[in-house]
Amino acid sequence: MTASDSLLTSSDDVTVVVNRPPVANAGPDVTITLPNLASLNGSVADDGVSVLTTTWSKVSGPGTVTFTNPNVAATTASFSIAGDYTVRLTANDTLSTASDDAVIHVFEPSQPPAVAITAPPDGSDVTAPVDVSGSVDKGAWKLEYALQNGDGSANNWITLATGTAPTNGVLGRLDPTILLNGIYSLRLSATDTSNQTSSALSSVVVSRSMKIGAFTLTFHDLTTTAATSASAISASAGTSS
Repeated sequence: MTASDSLLTSSDDVTVVVNRPPVANAGPDVTITLPNLASLNGSVADDGVSVLTTTWSKVSGPGTVTFTNPNVAATTASFSIAGDYTVRLTANDTLSTASDDAVIHVFEPSQPPAVAITAPPDGSDVTAPVDVSGSVDKGAWKLEYALQNGDGSANNWITLATGTAPTNGVLGRLDPTILLNGIYSLRLSATDTSNQTSSALSSVVVSRSMKIGAFTLTFHDLTTTAATSASAISASAGTSS
């Protein structure tokens, strides 16, 4: 401003500061599984005219939200229970305020596959070929058997059957006629797409002699008629194990 009386002139200046409001962006919505943290990739922008503060806060949700650092735009947050949460990023430059929201979908941790061997009964005697039944609710599965060691452990597992879909019924067939007598472990295991694995164990006793072993075979090769009597020529063959 300038003032003049034709003889003297005086002036003074006034500085006018134009403040642009800040801009807040809470980032994309996020989906997590407990107990994982949610990464909040927020951002803020301001003209720098005044001091800018940034704050994260919970708007809604069924449980408690804990922000690792609530005063920076990019941070992480933990959640006490599953559910849908809305969180807000607020930017304040003392003259203007801006905010933006993000939705966090929080799920319970997935459960590993549920597996069970339902037949034959655990500890039962198996003397003839028998169906092995069981159930798998998800994942790729494998049914195996192994002869137990003297201490009850088993390590030389042989695959009996495999599958990639849920099943409930006959999984495979165990033939004891080709096995040594003894106690055998049955193991059904499954692994899902999250690499979670479950297994179920059972045991059977293979016994008795319904298997390939010693035998003798007798048959008639030739029968002839003589003048006075009939005679039969026979032969036998055998093997032993």
